[in-house]
Amino acid sequence: MPVSSGTNEIHIESIEIEGSQPFTFIRGDPSTPVIESPSNPMTASYNLESAAVTVATKIKNENKIEREKLMSMQKMMASFLQGALQDKREGNEERYNDLISQLTMKPNLPGAPSPSKLLMWIKLLSQIVTQLDRSCNDLVQAVLSVDWTVREGAFVDQYIGFIGNLVSAHTYYVRPVLFNLVRRLTYRSRMPENVMVTRSITYQRAHNAIRYVLSLIPTSATELVTVLAETFPHKRFNVAEQATYVNNLLEILDYSPILRKQVLGLAIERIILIDVEIQIELEDLEDEVEIDAFDMNLNADYEDDDESDEEADSDDEDGVVAEDSDSEAEDDLEEETRTATHIKLLVKKLDAMLHIVFRYLKELSTNPNVSSEERQQLFFFLLDLFDRTILRTFKSRYTQFLIFFYCSTDALTFPDAFLGHLFEHTFQTAKPTVTRVAAAAYVSSYLARAKYIGRTSLRNAVYILSSWCEHYMDGNEILATGPDANRHPVFYAVVQAIMYVFCFRWRELVDDGFDDMLNDDLGMDGTDPSRRMSGMDADILTGGIGGSFGSKIAGQKWCVGLHPMQRIINSTLNPLKVCSPAVVRQFAKVANQANFLYVYPILERNKSVFCSSNDPNTQVRIESFFPFDPYQLKSSKHFIDNIYREWIADDDDEDSSDDDDDDEDDDDDVSAGMMAMSISPSPNQRVMGSILGQRS
Repeated sequence: MPVSSGTNEIHIESIEIEGSQPFTFIRGDPSTPVIESPSNPMTASYNLESAAVTVATKIKNENKIEREKLMSMQKMMASFLQGALQDKREGNEERYNDLISQLTMKPNLPGAPSPSKLLMWIKLLSQIVTQLDRSCNDLVQAVLSVDWTVREGAFVDQYIGFIGNLVSAHTYYVRPVLFNLVRRLTYRSRMPENVMVTRSITYQRAHNAIRYVLSLIPTSATELVTVLAETFPHKRFNVAEQATYVNNLLEILDYSPILRKQVLGLAIERIILIDVEIQIELEDLEDEVEIDAFDMNLNADYEDDDESDEEADSDDEDGVVAEDSDSEAEDDLEEETRTATHIKLLVKKLDAMLHIVFRYLKELSTNPNVSSEERQQLFFFLLDLFDRTILRTFKSRYTQFLIFFYCSTDALTFPDAFLGHLFEHTFQTAKPTVTRVAAAAYVSSYLARAKYIGRTSLRNAVYILSSWCEHYMDGNEILATGPDANRHPVFYAVVQAIMYVFCFRWRELVDDGFDDMLNDDLGMDGTDPSRRMSGMDADILTGGIGGSFGSKIAGQKWCVGLHPMQRIINSTLNPLKVCSPAVVRQFAKVANQANFLYVYPILERNKSVFCSSNDPNTQVRIESFFPFDPYQLKSSKHFIDNIYREWIADDDDEDSSDDDDDDEDDDDDVSAGMMAMSISPSPNQRVMGSILGQRS
C-alpha cells in the first residue's frame, strides 16, 4: 500500500513464500528496492534456504513428471510402430499409412507432429532399422523426405545416425539415401520461417551426411557420381541454382578427392553446354544489352529467373499472314528482346559457374596438402577432357580458359606439355582434318595470349611450326598449281598460326644481343623445359632472310624458326591468299614495321589470283578461329587478367589505310578487327562485348 512521505510516495509490498515468514519490500524509487529484514536475522537466513530447497524440489518433481511422460510416450510410440509393422506384414496397412502421413506432414499444418515427437520417431526407427526391408520402402522414403537440415542440432545428429544405420543394414537403400542427400545440395529458393540456420549451414549438414555414408560404404562413391549427374540443375534453371550446385559439387572433393576427375568433369561438361548455347544464340542477336556480374552470395534470396522452354514454332504459323510490315517488325523486335534476355541469363550462369571452378583450381594449386603428383594427374585429366569436349566444340568461347589458367599454376611444366599435346594433334595425319586445324588455332592463340610462356618456349614452338611447313612443302609444293584451301587446310592453319604469333610477340623473336639470346635459349645448365616439348634448340639466325625481302631486314637477328618464312610466304601454295585477310593484313603491317618482311607486293598480286575448284563446297579461305580471344566475363575475369597478354597496338595502327572496298568487306567478316585481335569469323565477339557492357 502507498504511504505518503513529503513529496515522495513510498510503496510497501509483502511477498509470502510458503513455509516462511513474509518479506516486506519498501520502494521509494521503484528501480531500487529496499528489503526490510525480519527482526531475527537467523530466522531470515533459515527461511531463504528453506525457500530455495522448496523451489528445487518442485523443479525436480516437474522434471520427473516430464521424463515419465516422455517415457510413457516413447513406449506408446514404440508399441504403435511395432504394431504398424506387424499389421502391415499381415496385410493391414492402416496404422502403417498413418505413420507415413505423420512423417510427411508439413510442420505448419494442424495435427503435424511436434519437433520432439518427430525426433522420437527417428530415434525409434533407428532402433528397428533391421526391420525396414524392401517392403518398407514407402516408410523409408517418408523419413528421407523430412526436412531435417533446418532443425535443431540434436535432431540433425539423430537423423544422420539413422541414415548410417539404414545403409549399413541394407545397402540397397544407398541410392535413395544419396539421392535425397544430394537434393539437399541444390539451391533452396525459400527458407522456412523462424529457423535459426542459413542456407550454407543446411548445405554443410548435407555434406556431413554424405561424408558419413561414404565412410560407412566406400563403394557408394560410384553411385554418388551417378546421382550427382542426375541431380544437376537443367541449364534453364537460374544462376543461383547453377552456382550453388557447382559450389557444392566441388566441396564434395574436400572429403572425397578420389572423385575429383568425375566431379570436375561433370561440372565442366555442363559449363560447356551453356557456353556453346550462348555462342549459337549470339549469331542471331543484333541488339545491344548490358549485364551485371553475379554477386556469388549463396545465402541470399534470388528472384526466380527460370526460363520457359516453350518457344514459338514458325512451322505452326505457315498459314498466318501478317496484316502489315509493322506487325512483323514488332514481332522481330519482341523475339530479339527475348533472345537478348535469354543470353543475359546464360552469361550470368556461365560466369558464376566458371568463377567457382577457377577458384577451386587456384586453391588446389596452392594447397600444401595436395602433392605435385596429384596436381599433374589433374593436368592430364584436363588434357583428356580438353580432347573429348573442348577441342571438338568450335562454339566454345570461355570454357577453354580453365586449362589456360591451370597451366599457369606450374609455368615450368604445364605450358610446354600443353603445347606438345597440341602439336601432336596438329601434325598427326591420322587425326581428322577439322581437329588438326582446330589444334593449330589453339597453338597460335595460346602462344600469343599466355603471359607465362617464356621466350625460349615461344621460339621453340615457332621453330616446330615453320619446320613442319617446310617439310610439308617438300612433299606437296611440286604438285601444286596454286592456292587450295580444300586440299591443304592444315598447312594454311599452321602458317596462319605463325603469322598470328608474330604479330603479338615479334619483339621476343628478335634481339640485338646474340650472346644474350643464345644463353637464354640454352640455359645455364644446358637444359630447358622447352626441350621436353620439342627436343630442339632455338638457335639464332643473324642477318637478313635474303631474296626480295633481304633489304628490309639486313643486320637483324631473328630466331631460326623464322628462317623458312620467305619460302613459305612466296610458295606456290600462296598462304597469304588463303589465310584470314585480317591476320594477313596485320602480319604485313607488323612485319614491315619490324623490318622483318615486306609482303605488300604479294598482297597486291593476289588481288588477281582466284581459287578455283570443281567442288562447290570447297573452302576458299581458312577461317580465323582463335579460342583465347579476350576474356569478358566480369565475375571470373580477375582469374585471367594477370596471366593474359592484351594486344598492344603500335602508334600507327589506327592510321587510315588505302584498302579498297573488298578489304573493308573482309573487315566486316571478323568480329572485333585486328585492333582487338579478336578475329572470330562471326559477329559473336562484337555482340558479346555489347552484352557485357564493354562498348567501344
